[in-house]
Amino acid sequence: MRRIAAVLSLSIVTSVALSGCIFVRPTVTEPDTVPTNGSFQRCEGVDFTVTGTGYYTLQGDCGVVTVTGTDITIKADSVEAFEIVGDRVYIESDDIGRLQIDGNDNSIEADEVGGLIITGDRDVLDADSVFGVTIDGNDNVVNADVTGEVVDAGDRNLVGSR
Repeated sequence: MRRIAAVLSLSIVTSVALSGCIFVRPTVTEPDTVPTNGSFQRCEGVDFTVTGTGYYTLQGDCGVVTVTGTDITIKADSVEAFEIVGDRVYIESDDIGRLQIDGNDNSIEADEVGGLIITGDRDVLDADSVFGVTIDGNDNVVNADVTGEVVDAGDRNLVGSR
């Protein structure tokens, strides 16, 4: 009887030990991250949604950054895309792959912007280079050495060199 109990105990311990060896990690997808005011975030390709008023620092190579709040300041290294829906947003960035501005009274400073679409009003972009500009809003200013096509379907927009 002791021998059966010993074999049974040994098989239970062995099963538990071996089950830890064959643990399969589930696939987890990273949800959009919402940083808090005054926060410092490392991007590493992560997408961010910024909704609250305040100052945000995004370091590294970011994914898509969606800005829906107002009175927001963002300093970012490199961003795959900025989608600005909010108003009175100030952004300072080295490289922006794609910039879409749907809000009003926004100001962006960047070294390089891959493509720019503005549907809002009174927005300002100051960049070294922009590779394609489409404007549907009014009273916007794009200061850059623009390369590529410029499509201006709005009124009173200024696009040109600094």
